[in-house]
Amino acid sequence: MPQPLISIITVCYNAASAIEVTLQSVCGQSWPALEYIIIDGASSDDTLEIVRRYEKRISRIVSEKDRGIYDAMNKGLQLATGEFVLFMNAGDVFHSTDTIEKVFATPGDYDLRYGETLFVNAVGEPQGTMSAIRHRKLPAQLSWRSMRFGMVVGHQSVFVRRSIAPLFDLAHPSSGDIDWLIRTLKNTRPERTLNTGLIISDFRLDGFSQQQRSLSHKDRYRVLKKHHGWLPNLFNHAFIFLKAAWFRIFA
Repeated sequence: MPQPLISIITVCYNAASAIEVTLQSVCGQSWPALEYIIIDGASSDDTLEIVRRYEKRISRIVSEKDRGIYDAMNKGLQLATGEFVLFMNAGDVFHSTDTIEKVFATPGDYDLRYGETLFVNAVGEPQGTMSAIRHRKLPAQLSWRSMRFGMVVGHQSVFVRRSIAPLFDLAHPSSGDIDWLIRTLKNTRPERTLNTGLIISDFRLDGFSQQQRSLSHKDRYRVLKKHHGWLPNLFNHAFIFLKAAWFRIFA
């Protein structure tokens, strides 16, 4: 099977404490056809100094002010030349050194190849997969309707064919990744998506403040209302609330 060029995009800002594990993980992948792009938001700490230690393995480094994480992701997407793209942000890592090799070992003309995200704590201890923690099974075939309750797959665990990937909508500052993945999935068909059955990435759980969590929930509601309609979205969010309450009481 021919090896497609894979573009990995890491966006960061003042990420000196987290960026190196990501650099080591991406640069340590066994897949040879790799384009690595770093988009930094003009960090004032040692982020760029750390990044430049790996510049022989990095295709592009951009450091300039941006309008937030999704603006930075758009810059990376516009620079990417690979057949597939994946966003791996500072602090996130591939689950193993041969993850990309395993993901593309299955032949087929798929537009998306995806898998599980393993949640880890600040010291890298496993806390459970995204599916297990959120009590939401990863679909066998992903479609935009799979997202009616929110994200079912982490963006660091989905390889997207670049030709179908839109730019991020900056009108959604907290849930732009949900909106982006829904719009991406609208550009393909479920049979052109592949659940690899693999854990693709490890995602470090960092604490959100209550205010950030509240803003994220509001933005998610707006995104899902836009794509699914206000009445279905109202019922879907009622289901989310009741399911969360049930697990708090009985789990």
